[in-house]
Amino acid sequence: MSIAQTISRAGHKVNIYKPVEGRDAVGGRVLTYALMATDVPCWVQPASSETIVAFASRNLKVKNTVYFATDPAVFEGCYLLFGAVKLLVLGTVNQGGLNRLWAVYAGESK
Repeated sequence: MSIAQTISRAGHKVNIYKPVEGRDAVGGRVLTYALMATDVPCWVQPASSETIVAFASRNLKVKNTVYFATDPAVFEGCYLLFGAVKLLVLGTVNQGGLNRLWAVYAGESK
């Protein structure tokens, strides 16, 4: 079974939002989010203790690792909507550099 098939079988899907910076009427910075993709297949898992410790050393609280079979093209500041849960992107890795599995490390927002 391929990585894409395994992730697809998990049945998880997220919507991907990216930050868009604009200006208000007096020139102040306004941050909004644009929906970039919907129903993207993934596999949402609790973060490993190793991952939690690694991010804690940078004062970041990671809660989940979200796996994708294709590059989700996200970066810090984006968020993933998984059902009613907003997952803030804290980092992303192309596992093994093989372009077959991406891990997105995320913290939860209320």
